[in-house]
Amino acid sequence: MYAQGARSGRFLRCRGAVPRGCALGILAALIIVAVLGIYVMVHQDAIFARHFRGHLDSLVEAMELPAQDAARVQATLHRLPDALEEGDIDRSQFNQAVDELFDSPAMRAALIRVMDVRYYQPSTLSDEEKEQAQRKLNQFAHGLAEGKIPPEQDEKLRKRFLHEPDDPASGARPSLSEQELRDTLEFVDESVAGLDLSDEPLDVVAELHHAVSRALAGVGVGEMPQPRHPQPQPAPQPEPDQPQPPAEQPGDDAVDEQHDDVDPPPDDHEADAADTDPPETPTEPGS
Repeated sequence: MYAQGARSGRFLRCRGAVPRGCALGILAALIIVAVLGIYVMVHQDAIFARHFRGHLDSLVEAMELPAQDAARVQATLHRLPDALEEGDIDRSQFNQAVDELFDSPAMRAALIRVMDVRYYQPSTLSDEEKEQAQRKLNQFAHGLAEGKIPPEQDEKLRKRFLHEPDDPASGARPSLSEQELRDTLEFVDESVAGLDLSDEPLDVVAELHHAVSRALAGVGVGEMPQPRHPQPQPAPQPEPDQPQPPAEQPGDDAVDEQHDDVDPPPDDHEADAADTDPPETPTEPGS
């Protein structure tokens, strides 16, 4: 009984303590968590960069480009997370470059292709309407890339594909009705009317390569490329007619000189003599 009570008392006294094996396990878990935390802190940019590449790859997949073009666009877009992972830029510069890229005319133009391959081509519109939509959207894309169509028009176009037109976070609609597609195409047609734009597919690879180079140069990586689509310079406006300065009046000296060059008027006697006929010579008789 005593021995049993002693054992029970000893158990009661130690009941709040952690067994040695459990303590070692908890310590090991804490060490692992600490190591993981340090790893994440040190490699957070690399982890973030890998995660961001996944989003870019999904974007390229949505464009449904030919395999070779898709690979080149992926490699071009990966230059941004690569620069972050390699330490060429920090997170703030990365965010700045990403904003620059996604606000660029090139990215806006590239995303127009998604509207065609996701909404128009799979639709129940006629083949003629689908072909017309493709040509008009190509013109719209060129207009954005070349700066001939303002970004405000692009924003109006994008809203037509959202669940909530005034809420970009609402996401894109899975499809549009035939009438909505026709109305949207009419809007596109009005936007490109009167503009000299190609209806051939946009060179997405070249446009995005230039846009990424420009975005990276803006945060100090590489040199700023020359504009891909130089904007036409406005014709010089004629200068307004300038008032002509008043003609310089001759000074007193000039007047004196002019007076010196003029012969003085003749004397009165000389004038009378000049006006008097010369006396006739008397004629001798017999002559």
